[in-house]
Amino acid sequence: MFPDVYAHITNAIGATPVINDPFTHIFVRDVFPHDFYQEMLAKLPEPAKYQALADVGHVSDDYNRSRLIFSGQPQHLGLLQPELAEFWDKLFGTLQNTQFINFIHQKFGDAINGRFANPETALEGEHLIGAESFLIRDNAGYDLGPHTDSPAKIVSSLFYLAADEDHAHLGTSFYTPNQEGFTCPGGPYYPFNQFKRTRTAPYLPNTFLAFVKTNGAFHGVENVGNPKDRRDILFFDLKAVPAAVAESWVTP
Repeated sequence: MFPDVYAHITNAIGATPVINDPFTHIFVRDVFPHDFYQEMLAKLPEPAKYQALADVGHVSDDYNRSRLIFSGQPQHLGLLQPELAEFWDKLFGTLQNTQFINFIHQKFGDAINGRFANPETALEGEHLIGAESFLIRDNAGYDLGPHTDSPAKIVSSLFYLAADEDHAHLGTSFYTPNQEGFTCPGGPYYPFNQFKRTRTAPYLPNTFLAFVKTNGAFHGVENVGNPKDRRDILFFDLKAVPAAVAESWVTP
């Protein structure tokens, strides 16, 4: 764990108010210490170390192959030089420790409790809170139509790893459906023309975007069209984990 980094992250997030329009979210600047952030950028894995997300079982086989993943799992960390593997393993561990899981849960407590108090959005059976973190790289040609996340997700969090401020338009966008009252429990990606884009969380250096999964939390990514453009993101997902498999998810 990186204790000083953890303290900086939680102080930055804790000092930033939650926004409830168009759905519950937060956007934080300078979420990592400046020098540590520069170290993160310098230690990003080489492109060849990533794998197409469509090949790792998280999504369907026809998912856009311009999105690549580097996880904290041994099969990925083992591809790195020992110093880099140790750095990323330590950072993934910092985010996935029980302390941070509880901190994020509490930050969005009102919205999360409201969701699970609703019989239409509550999950069946006993669940515990778990988390996973991984690096994502979105290359030219990537886009993601408006959608709501899987019912198992509780909070989706993105640490933007932009190198400069020249690509703010590449941020994740929020959408409202043209059909009033339309919601989705999660799964399908919808055509952009069925929605109105209400805002884009700018893809800026050292920023953090997090939002609570609801049936109306439509979000997506406009096309990354310029061959020179890419999005590097450190994802942190808070999930409802069935109690039967919780031991393999929750990090002590």
